[in-house]
Amino acid sequence: MPPAANGDSDAQGPYSAGSSIGRFHLLRKLGQGGMGAVFLVQDPDLKRPVALKLLTSLDDSTGSKFARFQREVQALAKLSHPGIVAIHEMGNHNRLHFLVMDFVEGETFEEMLRGQMLSHRRIAEVSRDVALALHHAHDAGIIHRDVKPENVILDPQGRARLTDFGIARDETAQEQLTRTGEVVGTPAYLAPEQVSSRAGTVGPWTDVHALGAMLYRGLVGVPPFHAANLISLLHNVLQVGVSSLRSMESDIPPDLDIIALRCLEKDPKHRYHSAAAVAEELDRFLSGEPI
Repeated sequence: MPPAANGDSDAQGPYSAGSSIGRFHLLRKLGQGGMGAVFLVQDPDLKRPVALKLLTSLDDSTGSKFARFQREVQALAKLSHPGIVAIHEMGNHNRLHFLVMDFVEGETFEEMLRGQMLSHRRIAEVSRDVALALHHAHDAGIIHRDVKPENVILDPQGRARLTDFGIARDETAQEQLTRTGEVVGTPAYLAPEQVSSRAGTVGPWTDVHALGAMLYRGLVGVPPFHAANLISLLHNVLQVGVSSLRSMESDIPPDLDIIALRCLEKDPKHRYHSAAAVAEELDRFLSGEPI
């Protein structure tokens, strides 16, 4: 995970390097988001560093932040896959909830794409590994709904790990937290059905669309949808087709162009039927076989 952006960001309220959250000894802050802060901490029981996500709202048991936090815990507790950042426990400290998970040292896929020129093959490998992780999640009834390069961490061995299940949807849950008409996810990576119910229901095919958007971002350098403002962007997601990647970068292999465009079909019925099918296609490309 990326280090803190500056020296001042090691502090989160009373928490700074050298302080403790429960039994965990804080080493440094890793990042800050809408849910709260993520710290690198030392676990004296496991005798190794782990990542601790601290929900910074003082609301102990209600509100959307807490509901999202619970959803992430429940989703991750159902999953066990080498391509998904694992959860260890959930706790409470001074009325603040926290989640302890694997610390994955490395860069996000987005940071790597910005910092260096990755080969088409490497981009395909990362996308394949994320597709396999998503297939495991889908088998457990979990739809991620926010797959993007920022939510993929590449460890020092180059293995991709999918993280941030904060807006995941559990298809087996009796109660769904998303309100009708609520748009969730990162706008540039949304599928049409995440913007409007008229485009279809959210399901594994939604994450397949995001796989295509991530592959597109890796190969072309920008997400498939962008605009001057949010309204225009959402209109593009719903109405504007995606151009061939090769029309922008002629050296992109035709098979990767086809795979990305099929993932990005507006109609879910025209996409690959599963994340596993995307992984299989990318494996064929990587093996030099016809897709």
